[in-house]
Amino acid sequence: MKTIEKTDPAPVARVRVASRQLALRVRRPTDQQRAEARALLTQERPPIKPVMSLEDRVAFREYNYAEEILLLAEERAGSATVPAEVQVVAIGQAAFVGIPGELFVEFGLEIKRRSPFAHTYVAGMANGCVGYIPTRLAFQGGGYETRLGRHSKLEPGAGEQLTEAALALLHGAHTAA
Repeated sequence: MKTIEKTDPAPVARVRVASRQLALRVRRPTDQQRAEARALLTQERPPIKPVMSLEDRVAFREYNYAEEILLLAEERAGSATVPAEVQVVAIGQAAFVGIPGELFVEFGLEIKRRSPFAHTYVAGMANGCVGYIPTRLAFQGGGYETRLGRHSKLEPGAGEQLTEAALALLHGAHTAA
């Protein structure tokens, strides 16, 4: 009650909602990658041990990635794209952006920097999950977030597409205020 007495309520805030569906291009395993994966999977799965040597950990990881390559090839056999919904919910001068995956921080910061709203919040894993969304620089550097598998299947440039879609929705929602 004491807090309510001290609160100066703001005028009623207008709520705006917008979304856009994108078709993001996916990378497909090459014939060579599939052949190498099948060859590796003819071997026995490396066992998990309480203490694993570097060699054992690498063997275990590579076996798992071989499985991922074949599962991704099967998953992507029917389509060269994956659907992705970008969503914006604006309340007054605050906006919430929903991205369907694990967006690299650089993209989130770019959305916030270029947003016309006083307060912009970016939420990943919203409305589905297309996996990791790395920057072009991250693709050059490699790492598990860019290594081909079901967790990282998007082509370079998908992050820029999602960022631009989010910004267009933000600007549209701001103009509608």
